[in-house]
Amino acid sequence: MKLAFAFTATALLSAVPAFAHPPSAIHISITGKQVNVTVDHNTRNRLKHYIDKIAVSLDGKTLVSQNFALQQDEKTQTAVYLLPELKSGAVVRVYAECNMKGSLAAEQKAP
Repeated sequence: MKLAFAFTATALLSAVPAFAHPPSAIHISITGKQVNVTVDHNTRNRLKHYIDKIAVSLDGKTLVSQNFALQQDEKTQTAVYLLPELKSGAVVRVYAECNMKGSLAAEQKAP
């Protein structure tokens, strides 16, 4: 009986990561000193499986790190940041992390 329970528990816990996945894309839009971020991340339950962190770096220095307790909707997490230090030619790097599994990063030069 104990062996059957242990096997069932292991099987159920192993299945959870199969449904988890990292963000599929990050879209960055820069207008002046404003950075708009959209992270593509499909989920069936935005309260339990979501993008829990977005960090924004400027030329290698992290300026913003924001944590989330749920995802905006079942397809994306969006955020808007004002970066007073942003200048033309600077490299904006956005990092997004799933609360269950994986992360993704993208970069864009400021116009």
